[in-house]
Amino acid sequence: MCSPLGTDPTSAPRLHGLAVRARPRSGRVLAERMRRALGAGLALLLCLFVCTGACAAPVALPGAWQAVTSAGLGAPLAQLPLDGGHFRHDAQLQHPGGPLVIDFRSSSVIGRFEHRFYADNGALVARVEGGIQSPVANPFFLRHGRELSLPAGRYQVVTELESPFFLAQPEPYVDSLDDYRLAINRGDAMVLVCLGIFIGLGIYYACLALMRRRRVHALYALFILGNLLYNGAALLVWHDLFASRWFYLIAPAGC
Repeated sequence: MCSPLGTDPTSAPRLHGLAVRARPRSGRVLAERMRRALGAGLALLLCLFVCTGACAAPVALPGAWQAVTSAGLGAPLAQLPLDGGHFRHDAQLQHPGGPLVIDFRSSSVIGRFEHRFYADNGALVARVEGGIQSPVANPFFLRHGRELSLPAGRYQVVTELESPFFLAQPEPYVDSLDDYRLAINRGDAMVLVCLGIFIGLGIYYACLALMRRRRVHALYALFILGNLLYNGAALLVWHDLFASRWFYLIAPAGC
C-alpha cells in the first residue's frame, strides 16, 4: 500500500529540499529587481538633472596659471600638473556693481585657495580664502564660493592655489549672487541623493554579509564604504558637516 502524501518518508525530504533550494533563488530575484529599480531611478534622476537647467550666466576669468616658487613666478602653464603645488592665476574683471560670488568650475578638490581683488590704482579692495585644508567655513554648502560686494569698476583678480594634488583643472569664475544660488541647488541635491544611495547599498550588503556569512558581500560593503568616504571628502560633505580637513581621504583616487 502507498502511504498518503505527506506521510511517505521519502516525500518529505524531497519537498523540504525543494523549499530550501527555492529560498536563495527568490533572494537573487529580489536583489536583481532592486538593482534594476535603482538603475532606473538613477537614470531618471540624471535626465531630470540635465533637462532642468538653471538660467545662470557665469562669467569666466580667462588667464594662465603660473607656478609660485622661491625665485618668483614661473612661465605660464597650459594646465595645472595633477601632482599639485603652489600656483597663481591673474585675470581682469569688469564688474557692473552689486554682490557677486567667485568660485571654481570643474573641481572642488583644492587644498587652499585665496582670491584678491585689486582696483585700477593697485589698491587691494577685497580678499577671501578657503579650501579643504583651510579652517575657514564655507558660506555655501558643498561649495568653495565666496560672496563679495564691490562697486562697479574694473578689477584685477589674483587667485592662488596650494594643493597636494588635483583631480581636475580648477577654473575660477564669477556669477551674480542670485544666479549662483539657483545654479548650485541641483548639484547639491544630486550629491546628497547619490551619497544616500551609497549609504543604503552599504547597509544592504553589510546585512547580507552578516546573514549569509559570505565574504564577497563584506568586501563589497567595504568597497562602497571607501567610495562614500572618498566622495564625501572630494565633494566637501565632511568638510562642511564635520569641519574635517583630512585632505588625504581623497588620496587613493588622486595618486
